[in-house]
Amino acid sequence: MLGDVESQPEIDTAVLETRPGDVWLLCSDGLCGYVEDEDIERILRRRTSLQGAVDSLIDKSLAHGAPDNVTVVLVETLAEPDQADEPAGPASPGPPPTRFRAASP
Repeated sequence: MLGDVESQPEIDTAVLETRPGDVWLLCSDGLCGYVEDEDIERILRRRTSLQGAVDSLIDKSLAHGAPDNVTVVLVETLAEPDQADEPAGPASPGPPPTRFRAASP
């Protein structure tokens, strides 16, 4: 869509359930157009940190001939902290917020 100001894209949206430990990959075609899904999965499964996995995915993409505009963002869902560990405060209405940890270059 970049540079195509006349375009009116139809955006698909969905609400998906997440569990602690789920990792979400957001990337440009600079990654998925140059690195096979199996290689991406292998790097994500063997990661020791989110930033390390981002760096490995970008390095692999560039090694396979991707242009220099590769975008990779990893987001990991975290377990809610134990309520006994949190300081007491005013109760907030509704469900507790989801916590995330993210990494990108």
